[in-house]
Amino acid sequence: MHRFLRGPVVLLAALTLAGCGLPRVAVSDASSPSPGPEERVTVDGGLSLVVPDGWEPVGDELPDGVVFAAIAADDEEQQLIVWAGDAEVGSEDTMLSVAVGIARQGGVCERLHDDTTFGAPRPVVDCSFATPGAPRKVLVGVAGGERSAMVLAQLDGEDLADTAAVLGPFLDAVAWT
Repeated sequence: MHRFLRGPVVLLAALTLAGCGLPRVAVSDASSPSPGPEERVTVDGGLSLVVPDGWEPVGDELPDGVVFAAIAADDEEQQLIVWAGDAEVGSEDTMLSVAVGIARQGGVCERLHDDTTFGAPRPVVDCSFATPGAPRKVLVGVAGGERSAMVLAQLDGEDLADTAAVLGPFLDAVAWT
């Protein structure tokens, strides 16, 4: 693993493997209002995105490299985490490193090249667990010229297609600023 990825990868893996435990943003907190439906937000790393309806961004203190995280308002186990880096290779390396961590926790991960489940062809790593009711973990690379991002989604679903209702529109709305 590249030395510069070690910190973010370890923290991403810790967040997702431990059930995340990210702090929830209070909706009534005027200093950290939740975006409304279809409201575009700009985050560090040169990205803008749309917070899905029914989701809440989490606190301001995110691990290094993580530029955005959100939880479903009605289920804290449903999570979206976005890591941003400098090169397309960075998201691929990060995806594979996080997948190794998920596999060490009992997940079965499959790497899919140019997968179209979420619309445009993208690199995807799909991780499932044998434990009944365990959320699916999906890693998706998002290229942006000399920059890249990785979206980690922890969502309910029997298969990859079940995650598309949330993850597809979220990925389609990611834009580089």
